[in-house]
Amino acid sequence: MPPYMTLSFGFAKDAKHELVRRFYEHFGAEDISFLGVLAWGCSPDLSMEQIIVWNQQKLNEDFELGYDEHVSNDYRQVLYSVPPFSECRVFIMNNNEEIRFYCIVPESEIDQSNCTSLLTAADRVWANLPVRVIDSYGESDDGVGIKELERGIAPTASLFAYVDELPAELTEQFEVYKLNRGYRLRAKEA
Repeated sequence: MPPYMTLSFGFAKDAKHELVRRFYEHFGAEDISFLGVLAWGCSPDLSMEQIIVWNQQKLNEDFELGYDEHVSNDYRQVLYSVPPFSECRVFIMNNNEEIRFYCIVPESEIDQSNCTSLLTAADRVWANLPVRVIDSYGESDDGVGIKELERGIAPTASLFAYVDELPAELTEQFEVYKLNRGYRLRAKEA
């Protein structure tokens, strides 16, 4: 398995109502199209509607996959076609603090110059859903959760990040774009 670049979309637990459908609708549009399901513990021919129903039911149940639980009980991973990337997967992780949607693409295939389709998808999700933080990071990094963000820890922005509040020190680290709600951050070029 190659190393991946991750886009992480963090939601508060109370945002779960109809969240799965809404997320997929806003993420997958324009030049991002549904390919199918990752057939890992499930049928390879699931439709997007079947994936939505399964994943929303799991989220409504506040499901977290246990360490010794079979993967067939987990949320279904969605495969997307996102040129120029050879692979794009979106999956859900739910824990006791927040809900996260993760989008992963091969790390060796993405950089600031070719991430426009994912940036546009992040713009749509940020503008239309109650996402609290979006960050991006490579295989050796990690994202920042909502609690860490509330404590003043800066988001990870290997490609870009989105936040509601902008601590003054972040303006030195990032190029800052004011949005209708919050800010988009991009790493300053050296």
